[in-house]
Amino acid sequence: SGVFLSPDNNYKLEYIGDTIWLGPREGPLTQLPFTVTDIRLTSNGVHWSPDSSHIVLGSSYGGMSLWLALADGSDLTLLSPAEYYNSFVAWSSDCQYLAWIDYKQGPTGDRHYQMVIQSPEVTTSPLFNVDDLSVDHLTAIAWSADALYFALIASMEDTSKALRFWSS
Repeated sequence: SGVFLSPDNNYKLEYIGDTIWLGPREGPLTQLPFTVTDIRLTSNGVHWSPDSSHIVLGSSYGGMSLWLALADGSDLTLLSPAEYYNSFVAWSSDCQYLAWIDYKQGPTGDRHYQMVIQSPEVTTSPLFNVDDLSVDHLTAIAWSADALYFALIASMEDTSKALRFWSS
């Protein structure tokens, strides 16, 4: 069992056994159509938006999908399919953007990275894509406090490129 409260403490995600529930802290909860096991939910896989209006569920472990929902459990939307390894979900401080890293393992063990930035209101296509990142291992995404810039932090052979910045 586990409970994850929203930043404003008005909503909660709760799992009891393998069942996931989402909704108001003091009201009826909505049962989500997948289980803890289905999405390999961990504490690293619960990402509330700073204003508590949305939640992204996934895992920092590989091979799983990312899901977006409103805080009350409605409007559940698939952001990224399980064919990718999805990680490092990060909300911008103004809640206008959501960023994450997708990567696929190639047949020879190489990794193809893609950074996706998307509005939680428009989930049909990414607003920004940093495709085919030449890095050895991604370690974090960080947003500036004003949500105008974001950075990718990675380990790589060429350490001069280990920290990269973009404008949103």
